[in-house]
Amino acid sequence: MDWTADDREIVDRIQLAPSMVSVIYLFLLARKDTLVGCEATPHLSPSHKIGFRLALDRAKSLKIRVKMAPSMGRSLDSSMNHYLLVGYSKNQAVNQSSGNYLCFQDVDDLMLPDRISEQFQAAEKHPNAIIGSNFERLPKDSTVRFTRWANSLKEEQLYRQIYTSHGPTLIMPTWFCDRKVFERVGGFNESGKGTPEDLIFFYRHLDHDGQLFKVPRCLLVYRYHPGATTFSIDEKTIWNIRIKRLQEKVLIDWLSFTIWNAGKQGRHFYKSLEPLFQEKVAAFCDVDVKKVGKYYAPYEKGAKNYPKIPIIHFKDSTPPLIICVKLVRTNKISFVTGTKH
Repeated sequence: MDWTADDREIVDRIQLAPSMVSVIYLFLLARKDTLVGCEATPHLSPSHKIGFRLALDRAKSLKIRVKMAPSMGRSLDSSMNHYLLVGYSKNQAVNQSSGNYLCFQDVDDLMLPDRISEQFQAAEKHPNAIIGSNFERLPKDSTVRFTRWANSLKEEQLYRQIYTSHGPTLIMPTWFCDRKVFERVGGFNESGKGTPEDLIFFYRHLDHDGQLFKVPRCLLVYRYHPGATTFSIDEKTIWNIRIKRLQEKVLIDWLSFTIWNAGKQGRHFYKSLEPLFQEKVAAFCDVDVKKVGKYYAPYEKGAKNYPKIPIIHFKDSTPPLIICVKLVRTNKISFVTGTKH
């Protein structure tokens, strides 16, 4: 990659030193002539270094300019690596960084002034947690319902709504954590394109008794564009990961349960279950009186006998239940979550 004098200006005056916080920037599918924007001016002590690790996927066609606030210039530890896979790129950037804390961000997003300092303080208080934050969308009218959902989540909901089709309850570009959290999980999945490495990491973190915490302030401008990596992931892949974990972590402990929604989403959920868990479905429940009193008989080609599952009114249902309804009535994205009273 060819660098101009301007491109190398900030790098030439870097003093390499162990960092307190390493910022992991991913340049996957970044637009040409990308300006790395960072408005952050961390309120940390002079001994706290801020390191930047940049992982790129298009070394020959992407021109990078790094522009930092003057107050951060002498504490910048910068390294650029060229890889093709998202998970692998992030892992390599982390492995070559030196910070005790890791701050993740996509290159097209903008870090706001107090992000590092506020998340750093939160991470010191919650060393076993992934620290997230609220965010703004750019353009502001993009993914309105998703943004409202993510920003409105309270602490308990960060755990309760982990099976929604929205993905992790803390969005990846806001993640900040102790390096030990990353190492305990073992890094990101490196399977490559089409892999939701953030969701897999998120679930593994919880499987290792990891905690979740969100700074309830906007600390990031999250840019929307059609070429974002998230749109390259098949919905079926994400669905199957969610179903697998729900079976292993929730349904395995239930003797029986009711599926809330006798319509398309509820039946799709039922058909996605392994036979062992299908046998645990005692009933479907619904608010539609036209469905109540009938039966759902899932047809399987070649099967001589298949179950007839009653459809009852939701008022007659007993927990535990699996809710398969749309989070917002006009939203096309549905969710699956387990509830137990």
